[in-house]
Amino acid sequence: MQDSSKDFKKSDKCEKNLCQFVEKRHFKRKKIVALHTILFQNPISTYLCTIMLPIYEATAKGVSAFINNKEQYVLLKMEGEVSDQEYKEAFEMLLDKEKTQGYNRLLLSQENLNQVSASARAWLLMKFMPAAQKHFGTNFKVAIVRSLSPLQKLTSKLLLGSLMQINSKFQIQYFDDRIQAKEWLIK
Repeated sequence: MQDSSKDFKKSDKCEKNLCQFVEKRHFKRKKIVALHTILFQNPISTYLCTIMLPIYEATAKGVSAFINNKEQYVLLKMEGEVSDQEYKEAFEMLLDKEKTQGYNRLLLSQENLNQVSASARAWLLMKFMPAAQKHFGTNFKVAIVRSLSPLQKLTSKLLLGSLMQINSKFQIQYFDDRIQAKEWLIK
């Protein structure tokens, strides 16, 4: 009996988060009602909702994050030019157990990332990594899908070297393909 009430709360939270996500995208009211009806009157749609749950979207929409409940990981997507504030908010969100449901696996998609400042990357090394070490211990696995930009590929390679010097116990791997990254992450 207790498990079904947990499922109901989880489904209720999923519905609330999805509706907030849809409303942020400025859909017309009729579309929101139609989407709500499709998603929550249909058991298959409720199942789909529990697979990828939106948990974060930056104001400029360059960064968004989702929870994959089925395979238990966080998907963090970065696209275009990402501001320092968006970059920091997205990574800080990973330390919020309520939002991430305590998952310790991250699929970081940077395929369409054009620009992240050097100061944001320095913040990642100097501030986020020590906080992540405290939060996750040695139990943190990250699959990163490389940007198509040659400059971002180079800076990512340098960043990975620095990250591994700070904490060689995290499992961090770069991939050119999202499917390969996901397969590595969930095994």
